[in-house]
Amino acid sequence: MKRSKKILIIVATIALFVALGFVFYINIMNAPRLTVMTPSGAVKPGEEFNVYVVLENNPGIVIFCLWLAYDDTRFDFVSASAGHVLEGQSLDTKDVIFEGSKCVRVTNGLRTDAFKTDGIMYAVTFRVKDSADSGKSTFSLKYRKNDIGGEPIQPGNKANNFTPATVDGKVSIWY
Repeated sequence: MKRSKKILIIVATIALFVALGFVFYINIMNAPRLTVMTPSGAVKPGEEFNVYVVLENNPGIVIFCLWLAYDDTRFDFVSASAGHVLEGQSLDTKDVIFEGSKCVRVTNGLRTDAFKTDGIMYAVTFRVKDSADSGKSTFSLKYRKNDIGGEPIQPGNKANNFTPATVDGKVSIWY
């Protein structure tokens, strides 16, 4: 009797861990994420290239303000344009200093309906400075608390804020 009770407890414990692991896996796999996609090949001084901000597992966004940090000793900001996720939407862009980094701030104003599409939100074009050192450089996406607003639970309520994970991109400069 004691042995069967111990076996039952062990089986129940294993089942609990498997269930918790599955729930954790599903939540991680379905969590919103913003990825900075950079060119896979090396760029050269004087060249222009695009850095894409890609959204995955979008729960619905009504407003956002994102900051793409870069090394301004190596790159010049050229422009930003909407990707297919924001097609037809105007973007507000500013080249600014934020937390000690040079950043391109990209915002999209409050909408009546959330956009729920995954894919390229926007592209930022940079030019490699002629004086840029060879090597790798990181482009990282930042946002502050309440910079990304999701769809409200009830009409007329404030937007639900969420905090997607971010994945940095790297660019190699070679002569």
